[in-house]
Amino acid sequence: MPVRIVKDDADESTFSDNFNFDNPQESETNNSWSGNSNNTSNGSNALFSFLGSMAINACINYASNLLWGQRGNKNSTAQNFTHQDKISYQEADDLLQERLVSAELCVSIWAHTIFADGKMQQAEKEAVNQLIRDMVNKLFPNDIADQTIASSTLQKRLREPHNYQDVVRQASNDYAFSLNLYEQACLLIGADQLTQDSENVFLANLAQDLRIQAGDVTKARSKFNLF
Repeated sequence: MPVRIVKDDADESTFSDNFNFDNPQESETNNSWSGNSNNTSNGSNALFSFLGSMAINACINYASNLLWGQRGNKNSTAQNFTHQDKISYQEADDLLQERLVSAELCVSIWAHTIFADGKMQQAEKEAVNQLIRDMVNKLFPNDIADQTIASSTLQKRLREPHNYQDVVRQASNDYAFSLNLYEQACLLIGADQLTQDSENVFLANLAQDLRIQAGDVTKARSKFNLF
């Protein structure tokens, strides 16, 4: 049984009338980002900020599409859901639970990608831990959600990622989410501007396993300077 994400003492009026379930960090998400910087530290910070924004948007969209699709309302999206008058306690918890599921997939892909070259650098570990903290804050607002549960679940997933094939199987049900995961992997591998053969093999296999279209593979690799 999944754990309950909404706090037992949450004020239902908070998420029934005021809580916006669709609030991607648009200011941080910029598809024109080039990954180039004269300052390595600033460049890395911008890169990981961009990765976090990608993951947050992916989790928001994955969760809302999956939840409402399961309920037979395939035309409903996060955007029009926010305009409904009433959100039940159970709907809020179900949606946050799906966000946690998708966030675990993102973190698992990060772990598999980072270990594609056989090791995780300390700087990579610190950056990913900060990303997890940011994801928890943005996907699971403290006023309604138990952030301790979300944080511990994602930290565990970084140490013990979902099996690669399980991630691929679950993600492949949503092409937009699969493409986002592939782009996240490209970003991580391109971060140090020194791509190993093992990393290229990992990306090639990931694209094939997620059934990413050739044109989208080319665009993603080009976006993150993986030539």
